[in-house]
Amino acid sequence: FSKEGLMAARDRKDPKEKAREEANDWLNHSVDELAIQIEAFEAEIESVLAEKTKKSKSRPPRLGHLEESITRHHQHVQRLELVLRLIDNDALNPDDVTDLKDLVEDYLERNQEDWEEFGDVEDMYADLNLDELDSVTLHEVVHAPPKIVDKVTEKKAEVAAAAEAAAAARWKVRML
Repeated sequence: FSKEGLMAARDRKDPKEKAREEANDWLNHSVDELAIQIEAFEAEIESVLAEKTKKSKSRPPRLGHLEESITRHHQHVQRLELVLRLIDNDALNPDDVTDLKDLVEDYLERNQEDWEEFGDVEDMYADLNLDELDSVTLHEVVHAPPKIVDKVTEKKAEVAAAAEAAAAARWKVRML
C-alpha cells in the first residue's frame, strides 16, 4: 500500500515542472531533427560536388540553396538552444513557446518545399524577445557562486601540493 502511494507521488509532477520537461523534450527533439537535416544537406552537397567535377566547371544552383539551408538550420539551432537555456533558468515561461512550436514544426516539415517563405530566421523568434531575456540572464549569472567542480579541483590541487611538500620533507630527512 505505501509503496503504491510513493510510486504515485513520484509520478505526479508539478504542472510547471511538467510543462518545462515537455518544452525541453520538444526543443531537444527539434534540435536533433535540424541536425539530421543538416547532415542530409551536407551529404547532398558532397554528391553534387562529385557530379560537378565529372560534368562541368560551373557551380550548380542547388549548392547555394543547400549552403543557405545549412546556415538557416544552424541559426535555428542557436535560437532553440537559447530558448532551452532561458527555460531552464526560469527566464522564459514554457507556455510562451507554444506559438514558436507550431512555427518550428512547420519549418521542419516544409523548409525545402517553400524555401522563400522561411527566409528570415529571426521572424519566428521575434515575439519572445530572446536577446533581451538573454542579456538579463547573463547579468544575473555573472554573480553566481563557484561551481562544485571548481571547489573539488581546488581541493585536489591543495592535496597534491601537500603531498609534494611531504615527499620533499621526507627526501630532505633521508639526505641528513
